Amino acid sequence: MTSDCKSLVFLKQKKKWDIIYDIIKQNSEGSVNMLCQKCGQTIDNNALFCKKCGTPVQKINSNKKQINLNKNQKIIIVSLLSIITIMLGMILFLPDNNGKNTIMIYIVGSNLESDYGIVTKDLEAIDPQKIDLNKTNVLLYTGGTKKWHNFISSDDNGIYILEKDGFKKIESQKQYNLGNSETLSNFLKFGYDNYKASKYNLILYDHGGAIDGAIYDDISNDNLSLSDMNKALKDSPFNKNNKLDAVLFRTCLNGTIELANIFSPYANYLIGSEEISYGSSYTSVLNFINELKRQDNGRTFGIKFVDAYEKQMKDLMIFNDIIYTYSVIDLSKIDKVNKLLDEYISSINLTENYSKISKLRANLYQYGSEEPSYDMIDLYEFIMGTKEYASVDSKKLIDAINECVVYNNSNDASSHGLSIYFPYSGRKGAQYKYLNIYEELDYSKEYRNFINKYNTIKSSPSSYNFNIENNEIKKEDTTKRVSLQLDKEQLENYSYATFMLFQQDKEHPKYYQKLLTSDNITLSSDGLLTANYEKSLVKLLDTDDGKYHYIRTTYKKANNERTAIAMLYDYDRQYSDPYFTILSDVLADVYITNDKNNKPFVSSAKLISNNERIDGILLKLDDFDKYELWQGRFKVLDDDGNVIAGEWETTPVKYGFGGEMKELSKSLIYSDLDKGDDYYALFIINDIHDNISYSKLIKVGE
Repeated sequence: MTSDCKSLVFLKQKKKWDIIYDIIKQNSEGSVNMLCQKCGQTIDNNALFCKKCGTPVQKINSNKKQINLNKNQKIIIVSLLSIITIMLGMILFLPDNNGKNTIMIYIVGSNLESDYGIVTKDLEAIDPQKIDLNKTNVLLYTGGTKKWHNFISSDDNGIYILEKDGFKKIESQKQYNLGNSETLSNFLKFGYDNYKASKYNLILYDHGGAIDGAIYDDISNDNLSLSDMNKALKDSPFNKNNKLDAVLFRTCLNGTIELANIFSPYANYLIGSEEISYGSSYTSVLNFINELKRQDNGRTFGIKFVDAYEKQMKDLMIFNDIIYTYSVIDLSKIDKVNKLLDEYISSINLTENYSKISKLRANLYQYGSEEPSYDMIDLYEFIMGTKEYASVDSKKLIDAINECVVYNNSNDASSHGLSIYFPYSGRKGAQYKYLNIYEELDYSKEYRNFINKYNTIKSSPSSYNFNIENNEIKKEDTTKRVSLQLDKEQLENYSYATFMLFQQDKEHPKYYQKLLTSDNITLSSDGLLTANYEKSLVKLLDTDDGKYHYIRTTYKKANNERTAIAMLYDYDRQYSDPYFTILSDVLADVYITNDKNNKPFVSSAKLISNNERIDGILLKLDDFDKYELWQGRFKVLDDDGNVIAGEWETTPVKYGFGGEMKELSKSLIYSDLDKGDDYYALFIINDIHDNISYSKLIKVGE
């Protein structure tokens, strides 16, 4: 509130007090002064004209009785007016919470902090010199992390408040489980009771797991499930009449309709990512807090974060080649989406259209597709893909989704800001767990029935055996492509496929070096399945022998993404920052994209850690001076020469090529498959009933 506004409020309050004083004085004297008939100004009994507007005074008829009060009446009136005066005074001097904002950050650092100091970097970016601490409270609740690289202790849970010289611990607690609902609800109560404000925002910071929830405590090995979050909110001071302004998930995969329904009774806006949420030890997104203004509501809070996240991602990626997405969801609109989703989904005859919907599901982009697979897809894309099988027009539902997602920032056109669980390729145990979670959700009974029925049909025993071992192979130039002919029944039951290219290890003929894993497959209307690998393989120049050798890569057609597994080493760099103990060597996925000349270029890298969660830690390639690209050999065939289904045994010795990091991109080229007698292709096909079939090893390179 400005000083001018404060002065105006004071004058208004003073004027009210003057009027009350006049009334008290008049009644205590047993008389009531006249009022001007034109402007309402109080006029002295003996006055001839109004001193404010000059209107002649009309005298009260002397025959009319003057209002006279006895002593008791005077006492009662004066007492009542005195009480009113006191109440007005109390209101005037109540603490002014108007415009105050309390930001509560519930933070588990996990391996994001222990291994790479990401939380430290984010917290350092919150600058108290740029924040009006008279109007903004920034609270931290910390725990669940084995090692911090900053002021936070790993021996207890701590509550910290941001002051002008940084975060100060205001309470130390024993190591409560941050994956417990009571720990979260107690923190919400603490913030609400001790830091009064007109707006409250909550940031949940750690790993995320979509339908599995978020906040994975490394000490207890527990996490906040959706039911835990729901209980924590029910036990908190926040409700439909007193909502959190915004809830921000600084986590992976939590921009879901399921989570939106958990929070809609307790918050105005949800900010979440459909995809993996990335971070790094040399960038920050929590610096958006420095830019918040007093008038910012939950929507603006979310938009400023999402824009800060986009900037971070562009800083991390040279060619914008890793998919990212974050959105701001208006939770007041989620009930409308639920209602229309129920109407829409109930109009689909799943039994009649199962085969088509299964094939559609196989080709929808799946978020967090690496293990563990969470089976999350974009809700908008799902509706658009199934609208021909629904008897209800999809337009109202699509419009409702667009109204609900008030801000979406993504470099992927198929991401519209709100994902939904659709069981498909996840592990059986995970699907069983997540479908049970759905039984506890009541936001859409029809959708719950739909995915349960879908899963039942998919998992039901099928008399059909999708065997492709003896299918006809069609070869043209097998240095570029190879085809497998499906019969009519196979075509009807086909869902999706991948293929692999191998080079046989002649010294160990049962073992094969994997060159390429790809989903770049086309299927013709007559069932010809073609694996395309023209200019898709990647070769590296080995400086020891001056020759180019294949490196193992994975190619995803959806976003033209190539990755390879590498060890990155740092021998020479010295770090001056005492907070960080950067690992001297890391295992990473390196991303290979096209430079401006359409040549392969290593643009970024993502940490592969021992943590079972999806990490989302992006590395700075300049931090490493050496690399080694890992190859490995796999036992693909059993002793009878048949392809082994499932996991393949690998040799204990890793094969690879190494060199100077700065020379890596210069040493890469795209290639077809060489001609030779030791190259093989393998088709792996999933049918609509989730059965997996392997072809024989197909001789290629001829």
